[in-house]
Amino acid sequence: MQAIVGVGLARAVVPTEYGVVAAVAGAVLLWFIICDVGVSSCLGRLRAVSSKADVESALFVNLACAIGGAALAIVVVTVLALPHSAELAVALVLIVLAQALDKNIDGALAIPIADGELRFPSASALLRRVITAVTFFGLLLVGLDPLIAYGTGVALGPAAGQIQMWRKLSSMGLRRHHGGRAGWILRSSAPFALNDVAIQSRNVDVSLVAVSAGPGVAGLYAAAAKLTAPFQLVTSTLAGVILPRAARAERGVIRRGAVVIMAGALIMMVPMAFIAWYAEPLVVLVLGTTYAAAGPAFALLVLALPSVGAGAPLASMLQGLGQERLVAVHSAVFAVLILAAVALGSIAGATGAAAGFAVTTVVKTASLAAIVLLSGDRRRQVAEHADRLGAKP
Repeated sequence: MQAIVGVGLARAVVPTEYGVVAAVAGAVLLWFIICDVGVSSCLGRLRAVSSKADVESALFVNLACAIGGAALAIVVVTVLALPHSAELAVALVLIVLAQALDKNIDGALAIPIADGELRFPSASALLRRVITAVTFFGLLLVGLDPLIAYGTGVALGPAAGQIQMWRKLSSMGLRRHHGGRAGWILRSSAPFALNDVAIQSRNVDVSLVAVSAGPGVAGLYAAAAKLTAPFQLVTSTLAGVILPRAARAERGVIRRGAVVIMAGALIMMVPMAFIAWYAEPLVVLVLGTTYAAAGPAFALLVLALPSVGAGAPLASMLQGLGQERLVAVHSAVFAVLILAAVALGSIAGATGAAAGFAVTTVVKTASLAAIVLLSGDRRRQVAEHADRLGAKP
């Protein structure tokens, strides 16, 4: 659904405009990942192994970070965009609000996921995406500017989802409450924060392409990346499901799970290769002839999807073993390598940028798999260290 909306925007504007919107949206998303300080990723583990008070404090920190981040981002995008276009400024402000609401919801969803309740997270995502799509295409049909229609759609969906999330937390007897635990929450989430920023820094790849090769090339690369976005949403959800379970599972179970994930990634290469073979006609069919040059980039990104899909669950398995800091360092190193490869590759156009991303992502996932299979279990040491610090009540 999200990809359909992205395709609709791409077809309604020229590649240069689409490149600008995609570049700013990616930078804003990374900003909110930074503001989140790892709390969203930490929430699943807190729900699995910690107290209700810790969970409520984490929810409070999550909300406070989203509000503060949104306020600052709105000022920045308004100052930068308003001199160029009022429509662009309005659209970007709405995108900022949408990202703030969406990220806050995604963090809170870790709680029902940790409880084994998978229907509500799916319902939440469906509600947000359907409202966004209906609003966007409805406003396009009545002749509203495509940028403003897009901004309004992506903001209304998460607004409805926020109401739904508040009601769900209330039904679970949870509230967003400081409880004097915010400091401990921030210390606990710090390793998750570095890992999240490193992983989600991939979202500024379009921004880097725009800087190094111009908004036109960025628009082609962003269009190709948008078509692969739904698969990445699935993998991030899978990672959220795995983390609380890995926190309770034996090391042998986790190792077997890693083998299954890598085997699945290899099997998925077969259908991905078929799609990549027909990449250009598929891009033209979906986006139109204006984006035909994005075909080779789309093919390379499709071939990288199995590696992208395996990476997040493998990282969650390591986090479940108490290896949060190792995951954080690994993610940070590869974030730099991936972005550098994308930026350098973009000199040769959208295809070069996609090639840089694909190669470094495959290497990253392969190294993660090796680490999971060879790594020890540090959960007992982490718990004992927390007890010595008096961090836990």
